[in-house]
Amino acid sequence: MQTSTLVVRGDELDRSGAVSPAKLLSYCEGARWLALGQGGPLAVLFSGGHKVLVRAQRAQIGQPARLGAKLTSTVWLASVGRTSLELGQQLVDESGAMVARLLLTVVHLGPEGRPVPVPAELAALAIGRGELEGLAAWTLGQEAPPADAFAFHFFVRASEIDLFQHVNHARYLDYFLDAKVFGDRGGQHTDWPEAAPLREVVLDYAAEAVIGEVVGAALWADGEPGVLHAALVREGKVLCRGLLRFG
Repeated sequence: MQTSTLVVRGDELDRSGAVSPAKLLSYCEGARWLALGQGGPLAVLFSGGHKVLVRAQRAQIGQPARLGAKLTSTVWLASVGRTSLELGQQLVDESGAMVARLLLTVVHLGPEGRPVPVPAELAALAIGRGELEGLAAWTLGQEAPPADAFAFHFFVRASEIDLFQHVNHARYLDYFLDAKVFGDRGGQHTDWPEAAPLREVVLDYAAEAVIGEVVGAALWADGEPGVLHAALVREGKVLCRGLLRFG
């Protein structure tokens, strides 16, 4: 396990006075960069032009993180496949309260950007999912949004592109939550969850969104209390599927 710390700054708070769920995902990504670059055994994933790409993540959101909070991230290798691996991550505050838990599936890419085998020596370092085992059971519903799903469209800006030249994975959650705000206006979606904190997130990434594209964030309910299903779509192609549980 590898740890790092950060302190919440004022410019990182959202309109509720706390760190937004998508910003928490960004915090966790930054902590993973530190963990993978600390010279430990996981640093081999970035050697010789190799890199890892988030393919899916399951997140549980806990205690709000507010101004000045000191957060500690712990990252560990949960399991190893042929060209992918699972990372476990937990973010806690100074009291030890859970702020976020993540289970991520990441793909190991070679210098040409195609999946390549995970270094064999990492298999012996996997320690399992631990408390995150329950997150692995979260599943998504149908792949494509129904015809009557609410959709809000976004133009992908240059400021949303990361160093891998596509929209950063945390931004997809922003798209979905921003769309919910606009969909809530007027109260026409009576089957949607009422105002409540986001507690659980499932995001499965299928394709990239890049600069200059128009993408639609579709949201719909299926009768399960507190749950919204989501899909980010470009010209009929699903780029990301999501599940948001509020409560």
